Amino acid sequence: MKNDNFVLLGNEEARQYLAGAISAGKLSHAYIFEGATGSGRKTLARRICMLMACSEHGDEPCGLCENCVAVAHGTCPDIHMLTVEEEKKTIGVDEVRNFFATASLTPSVLDFKAYIIDKADALTLQAQNALLKIIEEPPSHTYIFLICENSEKLLSTVRSRTQKIIMQAFEAPKIEEYIKKIGIAYDEESLHFAVRNASGSIGKAIELLTEKTLDREAYDIARSVVSAQNSKNEEISYFDFLKIFSDKINSRELLLKVCSCLTRAYADIIAYSVKNSDDMNFFTLDEMNRISCNIGVDSAIKCSEAVMKTALLQQSNVNITLSLAVLASMLWNNI
Repeated sequence: MKNDNFVLLGNEEARQYLAGAISAGKLSHAYIFEGATGSGRKTLARRICMLMACSEHGDEPCGLCENCVAVAHGTCPDIHMLTVEEEKKTIGVDEVRNFFATASLTPSVLDFKAYIIDKADALTLQAQNALLKIIEEPPSHTYIFLICENSEKLLSTVRSRTQKIIMQAFEAPKIEEYIKKIGIAYDEESLHFAVRNASGSIGKAIELLTEKTLDREAYDIARSVVSAQNSKNEEISYFDFLKIFSDKINSRELLLKVCSCLTRAYADIIAYSVKNSDDMNFFTLDEMNRISCNIGVDSAIKCSEAVMKTALLQQSNVNITLSLAVLASMLWNNI
C-alpha cells in the first residue's frame, strides 16, 4: 500500500474480515463503522473501496493503479461522500435523496458504486427513513458505509439491516508509542494531554497534539483550577482563583468542556486516595502524589458534585457569569 493517506493503524480483525468478504464475494451491501473521531472509520471505508477497485486484485490495494489513485484523490465518479455541511448540525432528507439520486445508474468507471455517509448519526429521522428505503432495496453493485460515533442514534430498522464494525480503541501507551515513532514535535505535557484525551483514537491524539482546540484550552484551564486549589492559602488568593474563571472562560461550550475535565481530575484524586489506583485519566502519577497531599477525598467529592451541578445548570441555559462565580466560590470553599 503506497498511499500514506490510507494507512489504517490497528483494526487488523476488521481489515481481515472485510478483505475476506470481498475475496469471497460476500461483502454486505451496507455497513456501520462506529468509533471515535480519528479512529480510522473513513479511512477503512475508502480502503475497502480501493481494494474492490484495485486493478491488481490483491489482499491489499496497491495504491498505484489508476483506480486506486482516483479513489485516493477523491476523483473517482463512482465513490460518493456525504457529510454535515459546516453551517448545519444535521443531514436532511433532501440531501440524502440527492446523494443517492445516481444509485440506480450504471457505474461510470468501476464495476460498483459506493456511498459513504460521514457523521451518519446526524441524519434526521426523515433522512434515515429515506436511507432505509435504499438499504432495504439496494441497487445491484451498490455499497453503503455509514460513519458514526454512536450508532444508537440511528433507527433500529437501519441498524438491523446493516453490519456493524466497531473500530479499535488503543491503550494510552500504544498511542504514545506511535506518536513518538512518527516523529511529531511535542512537549511532555502536550503529549500527556493528547494521549489522555484521545478516547483511544490515534488520529484524535495527533489532532490534539498538532492543532489548537477548545479541548486543549479546557484542559489547561482545569489544570490551572486544581493547581490553584492545591496552592490555596500559600501564593494563591481567592481573587486570583476567581480570575481563572472570569478571564479564561468566555462561552458555554468552553465551560462545559472545563466541567468535563474537572470531573475527570477529581475522579483521579478520589480513586488514588481511596484505592491507591495508579490508573490516571487526567493527571500523571507524579502530579497526583503532589496534589493528593492537599486535596482530600471529601473535598474532591464535594468539588465533583459542584462541577456536575454547574454542568447540568448550563444545559438549562443558566446565566454563565453567575454560574462561573458560584462555581469558583464552591470550589474554593470546599478545599
